[in-house]
Amino acid sequence: MILLAFLIGLGLVFGCGKPGGQARKPKKVEKKTSMNASPEKDHGGIPSEPEEDTSAEPLATNPKLTREECLGFAKRFSDAVKRDDTDLFRTLWDMDAMLETATSGIDAPESLRISFCRTFKKQADLLTRITQSLFGGGTYRFLHIHDVCAERRALFRLVKADGGLNYHDLVLSRNQSGEVVAVDMDVFLSGEKMSATTRRGYLLIVGSNAPGCAAKLGSKEKAFEENLGLYTRILACIKSGEFQEALTHIASLPPILRQDKSMMVFALTSAAGVGPVAYEEAFQAFEKAYPGDPSLVLHAIDHHYLKKEYEQAFQSILSLEKSLGGDPYLHVVRSDILVIQGKTEDGRKRLLQAIEEDPDLQEAYWSLANLALGQKDYAETSKWVKAMLDKVMIEFDDLIHMEEFEDYVKSEEFARLKERRGGD
Repeated sequence: MILLAFLIGLGLVFGCGKPGGQARKPKKVEKKTSMNASPEKDHGGIPSEPEEDTSAEPLATNPKLTREECLGFAKRFSDAVKRDDTDLFRTLWDMDAMLETATSGIDAPESLRISFCRTFKKQADLLTRITQSLFGGGTYRFLHIHDVCAERRALFRLVKADGGLNYHDLVLSRNQSGEVVAVDMDVFLSGEKMSATTRRGYLLIVGSNAPGCAAKLGSKEKAFEENLGLYTRILACIKSGEFQEALTHIASLPPILRQDKSMMVFALTSAAGVGPVAYEEAFQAFEKAYPGDPSLVLHAIDHHYLKKEYEQAFQSILSLEKSLGGDPYLHVVRSDILVIQGKTEDGRKRLLQAIEEDPDLQEAYWSLANLALGQKDYAETSKWVKAMLDKVMIEFDDLIHMEEFEDYVKSEEFARLKERRGGD
């Protein structure tokens, strides 16, 4: 039960969408598929080759990993997600290394650590969590290789079908066989590495089965062990939708835990379910505690959007863009805001800029088609539908089953497009 509560928490900070996240495209009709895989088309937009400098020169911060090797890793990791290939994924994601980081330095029986790691690997499969987040039309894209301190990293963007946005910054290293693997992951929405989130799960188990083992830990981890029961109740309340009760429990935590970044993310999640006043209070508390934090910037975009503070939303997007080192998808986010303001042509220009920077950016094509659809410009709609058909992002049958495209599908423009393509 304790591990289950922790896994609920892991799901909350791993792949959730932002409060009020806006859908970037119509929801697609699901294809029939095996129980072990989500539709490959729903993982669309992964480039066949990462467009990056493939120089084999190593960076000074990590001479053992060359850029060429890391790009090769990113290509294989993308392929594993796109194909839902468990075997390939396991050769690239070193779960044991992440768990070693998560459980190190905690004075607990080795048998307990082994049991936790075994159960965690069975119940917290990373590939499943990613593909579940993509189901219904989401995308998972490699952006670039970069360095953070002495770590070489591969940055990926996750966009859910409902528009929820997250970034996964994979920490790369070399395994005992000499192959490049990911040994940890910095999850932007939670503001911390997966090993840090997992460490709290381990402390839940240790505190339940071996009380007192936190004597050699820091003050925050000691406080966490002392409040395991309350932490479990908070997660259970969020899972069941009892958001006000979750906020009440969070408020009763000692200050050192209330100020913990992951707990403040839980507070934001709960407050979003309570109402705008509660969300504003939770956001302000987060902003005061962690000014400029990347996870805060992600939440700030929707925070300002929901308050119709559009200029502040643009500033948050710019801050996120700088922290990422660039991402064409953020032009799509800007376009959404411009269109809401009635600046449709400016929004369209942003989408064209996004496609210029990334010709395979699926969300930009959908948004352009939707803009044309809203203006009943079916010739323009056909232009972008054709582009998506050419890139195998959609099939004709997808459009036929979309309520938003009902009138377009009945139009002469659609009939001509289908005739020119032989119905595909």
